[in-house]
Amino acid sequence: MTTVPQPLTLRAWRGRRVLALLCAVAFLDFVDASITNVALPHIMSDLGFSVQSLQWVPSAYLLTYGGFMLLGGRLADLLGRRDVLLAGTVLLGLSSLAGGLATNTGLFVAARLVQGLGAALMLPAALSTLTTSFTTSKDRHSALGVWAAVAGLASAVGILLGGVLTEGLGWRWVMFVNPIACVLVIPAVLALLPRDLPAARTARFDLLGSVVVTGGTLLLVYALIKAPDQGWGATRTWLELAGAAVLLGSFVLIERSARDPILPLNIFRVPGLAAANLTGLIGFAGMLSMFYFLTLYMQTVLGYSAIAAGAAYLPLTVGVGIGAGIGAKLLTKVGSRAVICTGALVAAAGLFLLSQVPVDGGYLGHILPGLLLVAFGVGPVFVGVTSAANAGVGPSRAGLAAAILNSSQQIGGALGLAIFSAVGAARTHHLLATGGSASIATTSGLGYALGAGAAVTVAAALVALATVNTREGESPMNKPERVLIVGRSPSVLVDAVDILRADGYTANATNQFDRVLDDYDVTDLDVLVFGGMVPADIKEQLRAKVDALNPQVTFVQGLGGIAGLIAAQVRAATSQETQDGVSYDEEKREVRLTLDTPATVTVEAWWGTSFTPPEPKSASMRVFDGQLDAGSHAVPLPEEVPAVASFVAVTVDSATQVFTVGAMPTAVTQLAPASANDNRLPEVGQVTT
Repeated sequence: MTTVPQPLTLRAWRGRRVLALLCAVAFLDFVDASITNVALPHIMSDLGFSVQSLQWVPSAYLLTYGGFMLLGGRLADLLGRRDVLLAGTVLLGLSSLAGGLATNTGLFVAARLVQGLGAALMLPAALSTLTTSFTTSKDRHSALGVWAAVAGLASAVGILLGGVLTEGLGWRWVMFVNPIACVLVIPAVLALLPRDLPAARTARFDLLGSVVVTGGTLLLVYALIKAPDQGWGATRTWLELAGAAVLLGSFVLIERSARDPILPLNIFRVPGLAAANLTGLIGFAGMLSMFYFLTLYMQTVLGYSAIAAGAAYLPLTVGVGIGAGIGAKLLTKVGSRAVICTGALVAAAGLFLLSQVPVDGGYLGHILPGLLLVAFGVGPVFVGVTSAANAGVGPSRAGLAAAILNSSQQIGGALGLAIFSAVGAARTHHLLATGGSASIATTSGLGYALGAGAAVTVAAALVALATVNTREGESPMNKPERVLIVGRSPSVLVDAVDILRADGYTANATNQFDRVLDDYDVTDLDVLVFGGMVPADIKEQLRAKVDALNPQVTFVQGLGGIAGLIAAQVRAATSQETQDGVSYDEEKREVRLTLDTPATVTVEAWWGTSFTPPEPKSASMRVFDGQLDAGSHAVPLPEEVPAVASFVAVTVDSATQVFTVGAMPTAVTQLAPASANDNRLPEVGQVTT
């Protein structure tokens, strides 16, 4: 039995509990990146770290966290989000316990490495669960606003919590706090999150691609972490960066030809996704490094204790929460683009103010004003980037989209810290060489680093102009609110729901024929789709009962067990207009179009490649996708599209029509789903005008 989970709503108590749980997971992961910062002197003295090797305490976590993020996100799609989330939580808890009990530097660094791996499994699974569970625009934006607020708060709270624990129970409790939290999270995950089916289907796991991209990302993050110490001009640094470039370039080539890639490259065809992730990478390079430099200023120049330095960030935690809340509300009014740009500019102004702190600076006069501006800017940027980077991504790739977003942020943070450390160090060394005092040189170096961060954050605001402007009610077509698919094949149901949700529909599916009226409110249903394998008598009974409760519902008979085709039929049935000048010429095997005005045209084809159980298969092709001028046009079908048992869907602007190609054998109803999101789609074909 398989039923695609229904979307959650924040109006329901269960929806609010699920959101609280997912945000708790995010808090746990983000807080671990900063909780050890103020405990570093104590860790160094107790375990025997040298000044040079001490950087591995924060860097080991960031290395595996960023390096394994993409793999973690794809595993969430392929294996199920709840299972991957649980596995990551267990890893995080056990490694944290080992780190707290460590008696030497090697064991502690190893524990931090495994901590990062656990977090890399947890975070994409949690974020993709959020984006696929809350599907209405208002609820999704509100949920993302809370998520972003928690993510921003965690980085600041980590420093405060680290200071309190270090000066109270001892530095080992910055590690011991995690197993306690994991013990609370695991039962909540089991209780609140149903065990989900894998959202993506694959015949084989892309082992080569996984190894190459993980190795390339690990080497890149490692090179960025080590560059400030080795020197940016050092041969070793350039060899490491070149090696990372070779591995990541090889990964792209592997994915282009892989049968089931870990990173389907056509995900970057989602409008604005690449720009949103680039904005995140640049923006967080500028903003997140602030914690390192400002903490260093407060402790080394102003002489703050660990707990005082942590407490200095309390206003930031409040400001981030307020900023994220405002950003979430503005998303529905002005869209994500304006929210990101405004937030980035406000944060840049705060970083610029902080770059002007003097040697004898005070908290109220020199630190707090800039800190508050950064807080009010970071919150909206988190909300806007998260919304823009997930817009238009279906459930089968939600984990992948979440992983790409978080990887870009982590790599951006590591890149920013490496570059700005080099900028600050160069300034400090110059002043020391010319006779400046250590405090003046350090302060000036930190100011240069923060100033560079401000400039980069302004650049992020400019890049954000290329992102998708997600907002409530913004849609290219007037889509129905609810679609329900009734069928037999779990894989077809999951894939069809994936495609429809990515296309803006609120879609659900079930193979429990006798539970439709009990499990679903059909009174406000817009479309009811019957799969080809639904028995005729059950179909007649359901149709009569649903029609009696909701006479306005549109019934669609699915043509074969092809998910992409079912989605096309739904689009055809719900088109708000018709296109008279569209036909299919069977003899010439071409789609004919007569357009009165220029229009955006998409022609897609589906067909069976095997009708033999138990593993029937199907294939799909995007024949044409582009803008056509007014006039007569012909789009020929490629030879790959068979002359029988095929379907062609033609979309002209918002109107979709489906045509049958050749004879249709009975066995077509037994087809397994085609992957309408198939990254192996041939290139767009030619059109004759």
